[in-house]
Parts: sequence; C-alpha cells; structure tokens
Amino acid sequence: MRPDGVTTGRLAKNRAGILISTVDLNQEYYDSTKAWRDNAMNHKFHSGTLVNDPRSANRKEL
Repeated sequence: MRPDGVTTGRLAKNRAGILISTVDLNQEYYDSTKAWRDNAMNHKFHSGTLVNDPRSANRKEL
C-alpha cells in the first residue's frame, strides 16, 4: 500500500510469501484526510452535526 491507499503489489492467494515495496518519499501522494485533519487534531471527530440517539450511546450492543 502506498501512503494514499493505492495497492502496489499483491501476493498469490493461499501461498506463504513476503511482499516488499519501495515508497518514494519524494513523490507527492493524494492526502484524503487533509480536509479533516485540523478538526481531528482539535478533538472534533464529527461533521459538525452531533447525533442524539440512544443507539449511538449504547456501546455494548450491535
């Protein structure tokens, strides 16, 4: 996987193996989290509208 989430290689199914990939640190990759990073760093983990629902508060049941 590259830093932007693109798969760069794949091993054969049902076979043991090691996949070694090189990441070019000089290449610019797409940053899908850029728009949300500032909010997350400031402990805001929602889109701006908080949900008030008992199912969201219940963390012990699916």
